[in-house]
Amino acid sequence: MANITITPFRVGSSAPQAVRQLNLTPSAIAPYATSIETFSGANVSQSNISDLASDSMAFVWGPSLPVGLTVEQARITGTGVLEITFYNATGNTITPVSQQFNLLVV
Repeated sequence: MANITITPFRVGSSAPQAVRQLNLTPSAIAPYATSIETFSGANVSQSNISDLASDSMAFVWGPSLPVGLTVEQARITGTGVLEITFYNATGNTITPVSQQFNLLVV
């Protein structure tokens, strides 16, 4: 068997690696549309994201997104500012319920 070498990849050297749980309430998303939602200290409950640097990659997932709703991408757009792009693949408006999302920052 051949040996495999794995080299860790880190995007932002100043950004702390973090796993957070955030209670978020996304807005309604129109049919067949994307919606870019911005969350910061004022509208993020039960977690402090002020230490997240803008050169960080972010991965977000929710435990119970409605059928047809996906998280397309997430990123830290400024210090303590999380931006999530949702996509509604259905023919109806989707209004997600407030829930605890998981956030992985690298």
